[in-house]
Amino acid sequence: MTTHAPRVLDLFAGPGGWSQGLRALGVREIGFEIDAAACATRRAAGHLTIRTDVAAYPTGPLAGKVVGLIGSAPCQPFSSAGLGAGHDDMHLCHQALDDLARGTDTRTLLRTACTDPRSFLVAEPLRYALDLHPEWITLEEVPAAQPLFEHTAR
Repeated sequence: MTTHAPRVLDLFAGPGGWSQGLRALGVREIGFEIDAAACATRRAAGHLTIRTDVAAYPTGPLAGKVVGLIGSAPCQPFSSAGLGAGHDDMHLCHQALDDLARGTDTRTLLRTACTDPRSFLVAEPLRYALDLHPEWITLEEVPAAQPLFEHTAR
């Protein structure tokens, strides 16, 4: 992040839905997104964007600069319209959340065991939250991911 002013960090920012809402509220936001087309859309709309893999981005440079955290991980693994791989990977996601909460990062090892590696992205907001201590966190996903969000809250 190039500014020292605290801002909201939007993990999995997509083309900018959260960003538009935050802009309307006068909130400064930066979006992390891996998809090139979504990044281009965000930039065309004037949203500050870093094209990156949320799971690989180091949290250290963000310390003290984030007041809010938004996490809308990809829904395809958990969506009823998808193949349901997220349901098969749920136990691995819970394990990652437990491990992160204990201060042990097993994400790389557990991700290799996932049927769909995108399933595992629902654990990323906890990593950022534990490292950055934002004032508030908002997580959004299809209903099937609710047990993982309840786990994250605990």
